Amino acid sequence: MTGPTSQLICLGGTLCDERVFATFLKKLPRPASIWNYARYNRVSAAAEALLAREPTSFVAVGFSLGGFVALEALRMAPDKVAGVILISGNAFPDNPANADARRDDVASGHMIGLRAFIEARGSALVSPSCQSFEHVVALIADMAESQGHEVHARQAEMNICRPDLRATVHTSDRPILAIAGSDDNVCPQERYRDLMRSPNVTLKSIDGAGHFLPLERPGACADAIAVFLKEQNL
Repeated sequence: MTGPTSQLICLGGTLCDERVFATFLKKLPRPASIWNYARYNRVSAAAEALLAREPTSFVAVGFSLGGFVALEALRMAPDKVAGVILISGNAFPDNPANADARRDDVASGHMIGLRAFIEARGSALVSPSCQSFEHVVALIADMAESQGHEVHARQAEMNICRPDLRATVHTSDRPILAIAGSDDNVCPQERYRDLMRSPNVTLKSIDGAGHFLPLERPGACADAIAVFLKEQNL
């Protein structure tokens, strides 16, 4: 099941479309597909749908929110998920205190528009040291506008209700790669360190990168994944 023919399936983050992986995919050692789960408002529902559509084993590559879908699929069907790659992802449930703020963000997106909403948060999403900072923030805003307010609302609820998947990480025997930006202001660094309590987890930190690693440092992400796939014979 875990031979080198396992397909790679990429799952984007909040308000992302296939463009979040466009450059990154060109640098991967083999083809990968992208699955959009924007119709769902629960991580479990998205994971169930992903497993139902895939007849064979696969490696789930989850960026940000997509990482929770990847880990939930691993929890549900460890025989089908050959490995998990988390890009700017973790296994923690959301802090209940964040619920109001997330719903306020949805309301703010309606009020000022999703482009302005993203642009106002650009420095929290992308490292200030990113050489293409303005371009990356503009692309994130483009994707947000293309996804729209309904997707924003559904994915806010996904985050609010996301499951605690730390036990899945710590008890699984499947290989997991976590790729983290040193300047990530969205996912706290201690959450990456918690993943390292598991012997099956490999952590790769990328200096001078923020949360949007597939756009900020696509080559470094692809290189880390290529090494991981080879080492784990995936």
